[in-house]
This record gives sequence, structure tokens and C-alpha cells, in this order.
Amino acid sequence: ALLQQDEAQRTANEIGLNRVLGLDDTARVRASESLARAPNEAVLHRALGDALATLPRSQPTRESEYLQALLRDPLGALPTPLFLAESARSSTSVAPQHGFFQAAGAVQTGYNEFGAAFNQSQIRAQLDGIVAGQSSRGDQLLLSGVAGNVGVSISQLHFKTDGFGDYNRLDNTIWQGAIQAELDTGTRLYAERRHFDSERIEILNQAEPFIFLPLQIDEQRQRSRFGVRQRIGDSHELLFLNSWDDAKQNALILPTTPFLSLFLTEPVLFNNLSQKAVTREMQYVFHTSGFSLFLGSVKTNLDVNEIFADASINQLQTQSRTAYLYTSYSVFPQLRLEAAVSRDQQEISSGFRQTFTNPKFGLRWEVLPGATLRLAKFNVVNRALISSASLEPTQVAGFNQFFSDGAGFLIRARNKGVGWDQNLVHGFSYGFESQQRDLDVPIGGGTNDEFFERNRRAYLNWAVPPSFQQTTFPGLESTLSLVYDEQDYRRDGFTGAEEFRDYKPRHLRLGANFNHANRFGINLAATQVSLRGEFPNVADQDFNQISLPFRDRFWTFDVALTYRLPKQVGQLIVGALNITNRRGFQYLEIDPLNPRFAPERYVYAKFVVSF
Repeated sequence: ALLQQDEAQRTANEIGLNRVLGLDDTARVRASESLARAPNEAVLHRALGDALATLPRSQPTRESEYLQALLRDPLGALPTPLFLAESARSSTSVAPQHGFFQAAGAVQTGYNEFGAAFNQSQIRAQLDGIVAGQSSRGDQLLLSGVAGNVGVSISQLHFKTDGFGDYNRLDNTIWQGAIQAELDTGTRLYAERRHFDSERIEILNQAEPFIFLPLQIDEQRQRSRFGVRQRIGDSHELLFLNSWDDAKQNALILPTTPFLSLFLTEPVLFNNLSQKAVTREMQYVFHTSGFSLFLGSVKTNLDVNEIFADASINQLQTQSRTAYLYTSYSVFPQLRLEAAVSRDQQEISSGFRQTFTNPKFGLRWEVLPGATLRLAKFNVVNRALISSASLEPTQVAGFNQFFSDGAGFLIRARNKGVGWDQNLVHGFSYGFESQQRDLDVPIGGGTNDEFFERNRRAYLNWAVPPSFQQTTFPGLESTLSLVYDEQDYRRDGFTGAEEFRDYKPRHLRLGANFNHANRFGINLAATQVSLRGEFPNVADQDFNQISLPFRDRFWTFDVALTYRLPKQVGQLIVGALNITNRRGFQYLEIDPLNPRFAPERYVYAKFVVSF
């Protein structure tokens, strides 16, 4: 078991190094493959969660992987990073570009959970800080300690910004405390308490050119979790988890636009929302070197009470149940097959009910040394989950099952995916991935609208061998990357919270990272974006329904200077996003909780210190 932990630790540090060097696709592939072979290793769950940070709409998968890591982490391990983007309406509404969240995020300096398993008196801490444009400032503290058979961790995150534009102010604070107790070598108790407080301004209908609603939102959320993990020998594991969530949100319409100022002289109530949810999960895990089995169930009760300005009330009770069975088998070392099935039942107090049996199949085949083919075909139903997290396996053959979909949690998606990843000589690696999702979206009256979605990406990386540059640039480590990704979204009838009919964005990113033995480094990126789309049902200033096509093509350039502190205790970074200050481009963020581009120059300085 200790050898397996050591191997997982080394793999996680390799994945973290790839992320630091800007090789995110390589990091995701490596993390997913390693986790399929060792699903009980907490450090690999954490590594996959970290590697998903730059993949759009992957928040449910990322949060689920972090949850798995928390339940399995050694006592004394630092807690997982907190999420800046969180909201009671995050699954159904479009949030603004408050700031570039990746720039505000933590810098990963290493995992070191393996060491924590042996040090029973260690107190560990990591502190992040950022100061940036748009009056942005933030800090995050991660603290952990262990005494005997009890481990305690505390997390804190605060971020405040004026954001981009007139309606993007944000002030978020999150606190989280957790206790882990090892009753014996096989039994662990886990308890968590989390508080989220947000004051922000958002735009409700971002597609509307004239009649949009700026909302001032005050939100508080409390979350509690209690879990039990029981290991039976080296191959069996039982997990039980109860989660409680209580959120309150008050939204006021601000009379700040020319249209609204004709009718309003002061802020008025838009809605008052309260949400309570309870989720109960059970999971049995059997794992050997060549075979894994996951058998589990999830039950969630969600109650929503919403009061609008006209005193109308929307009350909704939702119940979802899922039972699942996942298996993974190595036919031989180069071929691994995955087969699974889930049974999903959902019921809403309005009378809507649906039940599906969802098969899932996946294959990972090392066709040639260093070359892996991935194939998957699976169905999945989005569920109402607390913070989008679940113990259910999140991927099939490296393809995400759960996405942040703007049309809600009742969607059923039929997925097909193919991927190829290959390592070549002299530090080269490349790969491509294509995933198609056909979505059935309930719109009432027993009818569905159909959404079509295709995501493709290809990457080429070069970790320049030291022998290539020792003569000219001794002590320099360099990586170059070329990534192309494209999406194709088509919607019939209902257009979702984003209000578009068709949307086709394309991105070509060239990246270069240079790090010297003297601790200094520079990261460069240039991204070309081309897109076209249509908002079919927006209102002009005379309240006429019009179709609003949009298209654009532009470049953005990012740069960051880095300095590694002595003894690897941290890092300093000074950088700028959209350094040429390209403004006015027409870009629809399909994942607005994690925006990809700053709409104007965004200069920042941040640090991370671990001790």
C-alpha cells in the first residue's frame, strides 16, 4: 500500500509540474488515466480536480473530484482550494465577468500528502494573495494540523473587485472548517461546515441589447457535510455521506440603465429566493490491480421558494434518485475496458416525472508504446446536487460526464467521444479529443427541446530537452504548446439562460513557458478567437422581437513574470491579461463562472507561500 501511495504521489507531482508548465491537456490525460488505475488514491483525485481548472464548464467534475479527495486525504493534508464562483442560481443563470478567475486562483506549489501521512505533529499552511486591476484584491488561507488520530483543516477565501463594466462588482467571502477522525486503521469520520457570503451586481439578461436587468444580489449559503469511510482490507471500501445546504438570496433591480430609469427611481425587489437541499449518498468500492467496481446510490431533496416583486410565489420541490454500477477491467496492461449503468429517477412537485436507464461504455487502449486510444459512449442525466458534487465516478474513458449546463438540472445527455494521446521522442506529445452531446431539455407539457453540442480540441506540446539548449541557454527549461479547440452549439425552441440559437467559437492558443535555474521565469500566450452566433429572440428599444446575429475575430496576448522563492516555499507572479487592451470584441462566455478572456487589460500581482 505504501508503494502505491508513493507512486500516486510521484504521478501527482508530475501532473502538477505539467500544469505549471502550461501543458494542461497532458496533465488532464495523465490524471484521468492514473486515477482509472488507482481510484482510491486521494492525491490523484485532487490532481484531476486541479487539472480541470482551465477546461470550460467542468465545475461539477472538479468539485466531485475534490470531494473524493477530502474523504480520502491523509490526516494533516492541506484542504483543497476554495471556489471563487459559487451561487444558488449557478446552474441556471449567467454570471458576469467579475474578474479573470484563473488569474485570481491559487498557485500550486506541490502536493506532499505522502509526507503528511508520516508526520503526526505537523501544522501546515498556504497563503495566497492577489492585487489586480479593476480594484481587485483577494486572499486565500489554507491551514491544517493533526494531533493523534484527529486532523483539522480551515480554509478562507476573500475576493473583491469592481469587475469589468458598470454592473460587475463582487465581494465574496468563504469560510470552511473540517475535522477528520481515524477511529482505527480502517474507520474514518469526516465533518465539514462551510459558509459563503456574496454581495455582487449581475445582469440577468445579457443577450438583451436594450432591455436587460442589472441586479444587486445579496446571498448567504450554509453547507454541512458528515461522512464515514470504512476500509475492509486493501480491496474494499464503504463510503457514506450526508450533505445539507441552506441558501438565501435577495435581488434588487437597479434603475441605472436609460430604459429602467423611465419607470424606476430607486431599487425595487426582483426576487427573494430561499433554497434547502439534502443529499444522501452511499458507495461501495472494490479495487484490485486489474479490476475496479463502484456500486452506489444518490438521493437529493431540493426545496425552492421564490417570491417576486408582484408578490407571486414560485414553490418547487424536486426529488432525484440515482443508483449506479461502474466497472473497470484491464484485459491486459495495454487495454482497459469500462462498463457502467445508472438508473435515474426525477420528480418535481409540478407533476413532471422522468426515469431513465443510462448505459455507459469506455475503452482505453495503448495501441503503440506511448500512444493511447480512448473511446466512450454513455448517457447521463443532470441532477440537482449540493455544490454540484457527488461520489459517483465523473468520467468515462477520460470524458467528462457532468457539465455546467445553462438549461438546468433535468437534462438527459447522450454522449459519444473519441480521443488519441501520444508521447513522442525529444519531449514532443500531441493528442486530440472530440465529444458530442445530444441533449433532451424538458420545457413542460411532457415535451422536450433538443440541444446539439460538439466539443473538439487538439494539442501539440514540446518540453524542450535540456541538451537542446544547454550550450546557448544553460539552466533554462522551456515548454512550447499549441492548442486548438472549437465548439458547436445548436438549440431549437428553448434557448437556455444564454439565449442563443447557434454559437460556434474557435480558439487557437500558442503558449511558451521559460524557467531558469536562477528562479526567474516568463510565461507567454497568444490566442486567436473567431466566432459567430445568433440571439434569436431579443427585444429592441421599441419592444420588437428581433434576431441579433454576431460574429468577431480577434487576438489576445497574455504575459506573466514569475519568481520562485528559495527552498521552494512559494512563488511571486506579476502579469497582464489582454496586454494590448483589445476592447469591444463580441464574445459570449459559455462558462461565465470561469471566463477565458479579460474584456480589457487586466494587470495583476500575486503570491503564494507554503510553510
